[in-house]
Amino acid sequence: MLYMKKPIKKQIGASLFNLFGKFALLASLFIFSAALIHAEEKEKLQKHRGHITAIDAGAKTVTLDKKDGSVKKLKWNDKTELKSTKVKAIGDLKPGMWLRCIMVDKSDVILRIRHEDELDKAEK
Repeated sequence: MLYMKKPIKKQIGASLFNLFGKFALLASLFIFSAALIHAEEKEKLQKHRGHITAIDAGAKTVTLDKKDGSVKKLKWNDKTELKSTKVKAIGDLKPGMWLRCIMVDKSDVILRIRHEDELDKAEK
């Protein structure tokens, strides 16, 4: 007669605990990698705020005079969004208007322009 060992409860519990530990490790690695990817995307976006000093509609560029005294020249394209209560198109922007731009760092192309009319210096 063959003698078969019955599984001991301690061995079953230990193997389940080991399996759960591996699953928890895998899940934490997935969450950590997703957080790193999200952090990299956030770092690429920059915000620029300032008054418009020049606009070149042909080249699709706007020059901002920032609060810190620096000047930043940015480009827009057909995908650039404009959020404003008074200005309906990017071509209607004028020097002296206050803008908040959210853009991609490396290419200097504006993703979103937000016009804040309460901070305008332009003649109304």
